[in-house]
Amino acid sequence: MFLLAVCDQAACSRSRQVESRQVRVAEPGSATSSPAQATLSPPSVTVPIAASVPSQLPPAPGSRDRRCTTAKDHQAFVERPSAGTPASRNVLRSFCLGITPVTVAEYRRCATDGVCAPLAQPTSDGGLRGCNWTVSGRDAHPANCVTYSQANDFCRWSNGRLPTWHEWHWVVVGPAGRRFPWGSEAPGDQLCWSGSTKRNSTCPVAAFPHGDQANGIYDLVGNVAEWTATLSHRSGTPLTGGSSWSNDSPAMVEPTIIADAPKDTIWHGYGFRCATDAAELPDSSERQ
Repeated sequence: MFLLAVCDQAACSRSRQVESRQVRVAEPGSATSSPAQATLSPPSVTVPIAASVPSQLPPAPGSRDRRCTTAKDHQAFVERPSAGTPASRNVLRSFCLGITPVTVAEYRRCATDGVCAPLAQPTSDGGLRGCNWTVSGRDAHPANCVTYSQANDFCRWSNGRLPTWHEWHWVVVGPAGRRFPWGSEAPGDQLCWSGSTKRNSTCPVAAFPHGDQANGIYDLVGNVAEWTATLSHRSGTPLTGGSSWSNDSPAMVEPTIIADAPKDTIWHGYGFRCATDAAELPDSSERQ
């Protein structure tokens, strides 16, 4: 659970001392088990961690699929896992997922419609210093410093929903069981993080295409950790997927790490993307 929730003076003071999250890493019988064994009910371990889609953004393969046309954002079709595989127990049907995190410009449209509340503005204090709302030139950056409820409001406005953690994770690993969206190579210049270049804020979405998942889904790791609809079995708080621009340790960008946070948490490392249930088409000849 992230130490900062609705950043008051005391909370921000804690975040200045050490920006940290409690992440859950499976430890079946050993304190040194691989993060690849993470599950939804492992022991808790504390680990320190330091607008519209731009017009030039190419559509992801599948994003024009007629099964993914009910949402207002660009989405890619994700085939459900094969029956009998471990992932099929939690991902029961095919779905559509936004090809990028929701951007500041996209969120502003919802706020202009009177549905979404304005996001937190940046301050000099702790976990709010990198907020993008009201910052000039950040329209193509993720809408960060967003609460779980604000993310839900946007997704409903866009005719979608938050993805479950299992859906998010399935997109990352896929049938081949990838370690990262781009494959097995250690993190370097494939993502927006502070491990190779020290950063002070997020990056524009889709700025690291060589780190994409195979279907052309951007920023699944790095830039912002993403709210999901899945609640922790232990705390009842939402799970997040991915990692943020402020992470500087390769261990903290492992997609198998499971983190959670209170629904009212406001942090410059949290954003979101939306999903929809894929429309059923009569047969494959109907697909674009």
